[in-house]
Amino acid sequence: MEGLLKKLSGALGLHKKLAIALVVVSGIDGVLTVWATNHGFIEVNPLMAPIAHTWILPVWKVGIATLGAVFVLLFSRRFPRIVTFGLAAAVAFVAVVLVLNLLEFM
Repeated sequence: MEGLLKKLSGALGLHKKLAIALVVVSGIDGVLTVWATNHGFIEVNPLMAPIAHTWILPVWKVGIATLGAVFVLLFSRRFPRIVTFGLAAAVAFVAVVLVLNLLEFM
């Protein structure tokens, strides 16, 4: 039983770290998007374009990422592998978008 508890606590620690990483990367992406649109770049997402040049965008991105991460964390004890994969995939996706956007600025 102790081995199972250690395994679960380790997975929950990883889930929390991935959730925090998702929120941080989303926030960085939001701030970078605001900076870019205020310096002549165009937001290609038609849903975000109207707010891309305002402070609302990073707040929105962080808020949505936080809500999504908390929702997924609710299932972390029941489905630890699925939650790990989902959070890791979300972090990887946003990180790739962020890196591609940074490369575009160069």
